[in-house]
Amino acid sequence: MSEKKEKKSDNETVLLVGGGTGGHVVPVYNIYRFLINTKPEIPVAVIGSGSKIEKPFFGGLPNYFVLTSGKFQGYDILVNLWQSILFCAGFVQALVYLNRIRPKIIFAKGGYVTVPIIIWARILHIPYFVHESDIVMGRANRFAATGARKVFVGFPVKNYPGLKKKKIEFCGQLITGADKFDKKERFDFGFPNENPVIFVTGGSLGAVNINKSVFGTLTLLLLKYNIIHQTGAKGFAEAINVRAALPESMKRSYFIADFLSAIDGDNKILSAIELADLIIARAGATTVAEIARSGKPMILIPYPHAAGDHQVKNAQILEQSGVCMMIYDRDLTPRLLIEKVDKLFDDKEKMREMARVAKNFFPSGAIDKIGKEIISEVSK
Repeated sequence: MSEKKEKKSDNETVLLVGGGTGGHVVPVYNIYRFLINTKPEIPVAVIGSGSKIEKPFFGGLPNYFVLTSGKFQGYDILVNLWQSILFCAGFVQALVYLNRIRPKIIFAKGGYVTVPIIIWARILHIPYFVHESDIVMGRANRFAATGARKVFVGFPVKNYPGLKKKKIEFCGQLITGADKFDKKERFDFGFPNENPVIFVTGGSLGAVNINKSVFGTLTLLLLKYNIIHQTGAKGFAEAINVRAALPESMKRSYFIADFLSAIDGDNKILSAIELADLIIARAGATTVAEIARSGKPMILIPYPHAAGDHQVKNAQILEQSGVCMMIYDRDLTPRLLIEKVDKLFDDKEKMREMARVAKNFFPSGAIDKIGKEIISEVSK
């Protein structure tokens, strides 16, 4: 889309769009923080889905708007009929928000909540940027990429053959990294001994199969390791019961939370990553990049139902590069999990090499790069 056709406005407002999961919310929050800290005079608005995870980040902001939009799923006619109604409502709502915000530039992180905004951005000739974290571009971002001013990607450009090379840029993941983490903010998980620490996380929404396998081998793990376990909302109640049934000598070695915060001044997720000797996680790009940047060895168990199988493909590239050990979700059992954990801890040299490769896998400075490009667009 040529610049001559784009909307001209004296308004300098930046609109950030994305929500639903931590993989969308945290990157949007990081860009938001960069903009308000670097150019506080530039107004910044955020549109999200209103999910639970968004509230700690944006809930108190007067310029945070919740967009109701449909997410089409599979071939269930009744479900998709209802989602179509929600999408139509979101389409109208998006126009109302855009008329109210009147952004000069939009940054879209992906997810179904971005689609109505991008449709109107094209109609109204509002320029926008896109960022894709995963190695397989999601449907919303594939749609948005066609008319984007620039598409920033989290993996090397060769992994996105369908995009025009002149508008695509490899910048890495939108994470702050441990280098900007104030050590005074590190959370104390209260472990009673100096045993190695394993951080288990299924992402912001949790992971049923990972939780089940951890519960199934927990007493054996706690004989040798301290565990930080982010269970997700659906697994937290069971985790409380499992912890309550542990011998008293083990309870303090098992820290559980439904969701570990990632807010400045209360960043428990980064505290857990920094403390851990090994991390067991899904293979969402933002989570993996946070782990890799901190130089931690990891076991990745990709979510098997991710769109385009992108988590498996993320993990495969990382395993081939020596960053991680991968276990397919279909193969995961309590016995296999503890076998893989013990095997890694018995091979300290392999863990050190995994940590070294991980630390250098993703380029740094993605937040600064995109933030400065947004500011440059606003200043035109």
